[in-house]
Amino acid sequence: MRHPTLGHFFVTLLTLVTAVGALPETPEYFKSPPSTPPTISIPKIQRELGPQLSLNSLIFGPSDPRWPVATHRYQLTNPPNIQIVVQPAQESDVSKIIKYCNRNSIPFMVVNTGHGFTYTLGKFKGLQIDMKLLTKFQISSDKKSAFVQGGVYAWEVMRTLDKAGYITATTSSNCPSVIGPALGGGHGRVEGLYGLVSDNFISLNVVLADGSTLTDVSSKNHPDLFWALKGAGHNFAVITSFQIKIYPRRSNLWHWHNYYWTADKRELVLSEMSKLQFNSSVLPLFTGFLTISYNFTHSSTEPTLWYSFVWNGSPEEAEAVLAPFNAIPALDQYQGDLPYPEIMIPQAAPFFVPCGSFGANFSGATGFLTKINLTVEKKIYDLFKAKCEETPELKQSARLFYEGYADKGIKALDDKSSAYPHRERNHLVFFMAVAPTEGLKAAADSLGEKIWKLWDEGEGRKKLAVYVNYTIGKAFETLESVYGYDGWRLEKLKKLKRRYDPGNKFTCVPGQLTGQQAGQEASGAYQYSRAPMGGQLLHVQVPEALHLDGWLVRKVGDTGWICMKEAVGPLSQKTWILSNHDQAQKRPLVE
Repeated sequence: MRHPTLGHFFVTLLTLVTAVGALPETPEYFKSPPSTPPTISIPKIQRELGPQLSLNSLIFGPSDPRWPVATHRYQLTNPPNIQIVVQPAQESDVSKIIKYCNRNSIPFMVVNTGHGFTYTLGKFKGLQIDMKLLTKFQISSDKKSAFVQGGVYAWEVMRTLDKAGYITATTSSNCPSVIGPALGGGHGRVEGLYGLVSDNFISLNVVLADGSTLTDVSSKNHPDLFWALKGAGHNFAVITSFQIKIYPRRSNLWHWHNYYWTADKRELVLSEMSKLQFNSSVLPLFTGFLTISYNFTHSSTEPTLWYSFVWNGSPEEAEAVLAPFNAIPALDQYQGDLPYPEIMIPQAAPFFVPCGSFGANFSGATGFLTKINLTVEKKIYDLFKAKCEETPELKQSARLFYEGYADKGIKALDDKSSAYPHRERNHLVFFMAVAPTEGLKAAADSLGEKIWKLWDEGEGRKKLAVYVNYTIGKAFETLESVYGYDGWRLEKLKKLKRRYDPGNKFTCVPGQLTGQQAGQEASGAYQYSRAPMGGQLLHVQVPEALHLDGWLVRKVGDTGWICMKEAVGPLSQKTWILSNHDQAQKRPLVE
């Protein structure tokens, strides 16, 4: 049946984009010399750096009312120790800030929208360069490309282009910036047609670790750096703006179809997912996500399967492709049609952590498979269920997640065309759990490592790969697993690292060529993402409020405005996502 409502503004944990951190096998020339940064004086930095920056730039510390929004993070486990925030109003300010930091031995970190997920960000202590004021987005006169600054959110690009009849490659979540995930490659719903986000770069304007500026980094200008920025970009530079390809929109609506199955249908569903992925070169229009978790609406004793399929085209085309899935008896199912900017609404289960949540302590393990090994997946399921029964608190949030994207656009490009190493891999997978206590985190960490080893076992001689944007900072995430086992790619990246960042300033991420050793403080920058709205998942009754573009808006006490949107899914109560970061949401607020 078709669900009549649009649903809430959720995003799946697959938007844990641009998570990068420390690895054990780090060459000596990638290690920062041990140093103790000076005590940061906010008035001193305001006095010395402030006059150098353009009008409307901001410098503030923890006592400023803007601090909570500026330092809000998706991941609360080992967060960075931000001591001062600088928000540049012009791209040219970024160079001045970095040069000032270098002269004064102040570690710096560049933030777009705060989705950095790796535990090793907790080693950072210093100055945050917040890109949120760099929000220019403009379609070119020939309608073949767009100019995007570093602080622009993916949802802004999606909506603006859709209204103009165009589309571009963005990640599957609309919460992060465009550039943060793109530096690691950038998987998304249109990659079957157009490849990764980074495959669509035309040129980039960058600031290097010494504060020098390079404009128009492209296949013609600084081609080696351009190559490195497409898949390993977190290691090399801060991207202040870029030019990206855009395309005429293929269709006005996307078809979506969500299923809930009992766990005994697991092998059938995984088998059909594998077949669909195998045919993705001739079916370049789909995206499919599978979650295995406890959904108490359906069962408190057995995990439930939730599969969400979207298709860039008509429902008739989509349902023909879905015939094998429709033949599997489901607990429940919903379908509908939406414009592209809203397709991520139904493609997030009601029990997922919401986009830009107030933050949580996560535990996890991630991998990138060439194939789904059904024998191994049975072992993983049995292990997952047994551990959740042993530690019932895990049932509240633990899940196994499988992402499947049509890959024709990715595999159409030469494997050597960019630093991104995983074009032959087909399934992004991860285990994730919210673990607010040490005991629960220990249980989740242990389970995650065992699941990772089983996925690795299933890959056989290929060895398990890890997508750099999903790395967490675990010891088993080796440089080779992140940047490729073929050898030549990692060697090329090492040489480029010596050329463009000899002082090893960019050191805050896993899969990072530099990595942090135990006890060593980070002393560099990392361009990652902060969500546009903070929120939490609540079950509430519909309040009396204004309706603004599908959102309910009302004033709540002294905390400001909250936005609410109704959920998709078979829930016994209404579910809403509440936001207290409405200014970033850019919606009119009326009392």
